[in-house]
Amino acid sequence: PAYHIMPVLLDPGIDREKFMQAMRGAGIQTSIHYPPSHLFGWYRQCEPELSLPVTEDVAVREVTLPLFASMEAKQVGMVCEAIRGYFKRIGRAA
Repeated sequence: PAYHIMPVLLDPGIDREKFMQAMRGAGIQTSIHYPPSHLFGWYRQCEPELSLPVTEDVAVREVTLPLFASMEAKQVGMVCEAIRGYFKRIGRAA
């Protein structure tokens, strides 16, 4: 299990970089986990033509939100409000 990781998948068409910048501006650290391993150098050498379109699509839309053992309800609320605010500003439902 990876209980310390909270990956979310943005809807298609949502600019991940802009979302992450907005979260950073709200004081919320985000990151990216799970890059497509078939695109790593060793795999590219072994299977240069390999294409996994679903994997590649998910990889460009995944964002990891903060999650840690001592995270308080107030902090969870702050993250949720920042996300809601972002989607409201861009005219999308959260």
